[in-house]
Amino acid sequence: VNAVPRMNYTSTISFSSRPELTDSLWSATQRSIAALQADGPTAEELARFVAQQQRSSEVAFRTNDFWTATLMQRVRVGEPIASILDWSRRLAALTPVAIRDAARKVLDMTRLARFVLLPEQP
Repeated sequence: VNAVPRMNYTSTISFSSRPELTDSLWSATQRSIAALQADGPTAEELARFVAQQQRSSEVAFRTNDFWTATLMQRVRVGEPIASILDWSRRLAALTPVAIRDAARKVLDMTRLARFVLLPEQP
């Protein structure tokens, strides 16, 4: 089994709103990305994210759907099945600097596509 190539990636940011809020939400999104790239998250923001992810993981670990999808993904890409259990350790190892550096690497604002889906007009 060949591992999935890691030569490309996709990041998606989406939200629902009234059409007249589109530009202000886009501006807020750009400011948030710039802040992540400049400083990374605050320690408090990171702690809230880690806690939320740990709670979500605990719930997901209790479902067959989680285990089926996760086991299939590990087999498909050739990763050790035991790596599933490393999630909490990897999550706990996150730092604001690591997130800042990742944001600088993967959130390239010169290479993006912005799509606005508007409601149909009667």
